[in-house]
Amino acid sequence: MRIDMKSRSHHKVIPHSGHHEPHRKHEEYYRRRLIVSLLLALPLVLLVNPLVKPLLELILSRTLIPGLTLLLMSTMYFYGGWPFLKGMYEEATRRRPGMMTLVSLGITASLVYGFIEVLLGKYPTMSGELAFLILVMLTGHWIEMKHSASAFKALKELASLIPSHATLITNGALTEVPLSKLKEGDLVLVRPGERVPADGLIVSGKAHMDESLLTGESKPILKKKGDSVLGGSLNLDGAITIVIEKTGERTFLAQVMKLVEQAYKSKTAIQTIADRGAMWLTVVAIIVAIISLVYWLEYDFRFAVERMVTILVAACPHALGIGVPLAAIVTSSKGARRGILIRNRRAFERAVKTDTVVFDKTGTLTEGRLSVREIVSLGGVKVDRIIELAAAVEALSEHPIAQA
Repeated sequence: MRIDMKSRSHHKVIPHSGHHEPHRKHEEYYRRRLIVSLLLALPLVLLVNPLVKPLLELILSRTLIPGLTLLLMSTMYFYGGWPFLKGMYEEATRRRPGMMTLVSLGITASLVYGFIEVLLGKYPTMSGELAFLILVMLTGHWIEMKHSASAFKALKELASLIPSHATLITNGALTEVPLSKLKEGDLVLVRPGERVPADGLIVSGKAHMDESLLTGESKPILKKKGDSVLGGSLNLDGAITIVIEKTGERTFLAQVMKLVEQAYKSKTAIQTIADRGAMWLTVVAIIVAIISLVYWLEYDFRFAVERMVTILVAACPHALGIGVPLAAIVTSSKGARRGILIRNRRAFERAVKTDTVVFDKTGTLTEGRLSVREIVSLGGVKVDRIIELAAAVEALSEHPIAQA
């Protein structure tokens, strides 16, 4: 038999294996904007602080402080508030105003009111509200993305079950090829200690397969000619030849990962209600703000604008926009770190009504790791001698019993 070994590469062909990357990038995106906004907020707070303002007026020109405040507000508005302004545009294109619209209107009204105050010869008084809104919402989104990235590590761990290469059998010759080169009908050799590259059918050989990470079955399963094997399962003790039946998105592992991804994208009933509530809250807040502006405009322009801005800022749903989705994200991520993959987040809400849990298989709960609990000696052989002999025999074996 001729063996032709091609050079290894680091090419990744695992379906969905990079889906955790957008969440990590989103986390960095919000963290960067949060840090810059914090740096802008510190001098902004000092400039409008009545205790610090007299000291600043001695150092800086009195006419310079309002302009400097507006500059900081504008920078924070466009940089820190950009995700919300972009979100407002997306909500407008869908004709479904929500939290992003309300937050954007709040910070926009604060900035516009600041310009009006400066034109009227006053100090901007809404800079604190603008900074607070942006910082709170950025913090919430950063935490949400951080936990999302953590939760999607479960997908990365699933993807790591698939090897990057496979040993292809072509006319009796063995060739190591990247997984992307495999197609249905190919013959592949899987040696002891290797993972199956794709779903297939055993055509020769037999081996114990570890499918615990795929199916939850803790014990190794003996697979022989005619049996199906799953991509990602571990060959423990025998060389087998399989014919590839499914590749890429059609494999069992890819379908599991797709279900997990859909679960993280799904919404709970509470989230749906919160989104609907945010939409109506936005509509009501805008209507009330306009009515307030029109009503007070007859008496005093500055007072009327101040009332309108106050309504928009006060209506921003901090808890509604952050708390509800964050609770679902944190729960999913904590479950993923413990090996619990949720197919639908509505299961969280139904779980509180659970009064009976039924376990399938043999009804045995296990961690999936075998261990020696007791040694029984027959024929007068000492226990220590039995351990020595067993260790010598099983030292190079990958079988779970040997590992125990």
